[in-house]
Amino acid sequence: MGIWLNAEFSNHEGCGWLNEPIPVEELEANINSRGQPMSKKDKRKLDAFDYHEALDRASMIRDIMEDQLACMPAIRKHKKLRKSLEKSMDIIGELYQDIGRVSDKKFHPIDSAPVFVKAPDDLISTIYDWRA
Repeated sequence: MGIWLNAEFSNHEGCGWLNEPIPVEELEANINSRGQPMSKKDKRKLDAFDYHEALDRASMIRDIMEDQLACMPAIRKHKKLRKSLEKSMDIIGELYQDIGRVSDKKFHPIDSAPVFVKAPDDLISTIYDWRA
């Protein structure tokens, strides 16, 4: 799991399933790769869950900003801070939408979207008639 999480420190002494320390080189590489584009060497194919997780984190960060930061007296007192927070929240909201668009394009192309058709009037009247 340390590899999946790209661990920055080794908690092998306090972890029941990590039997040996994560090599220092790996920890340093993980630290240096934060926020960097994926390497061409990384052959792992991203799946829908990867995008779901990114959506979840973007949503969580925006919620934290709204629930925990917007209520702070220093933010509420200063218009400049409120505007800065609003702008930051908008950017995270845009990121959320962008992740969703990429995910939809990759995993739910428009060709496979369900097609909705209008129900015939006699079906609709039948649905309402059963209540009478």
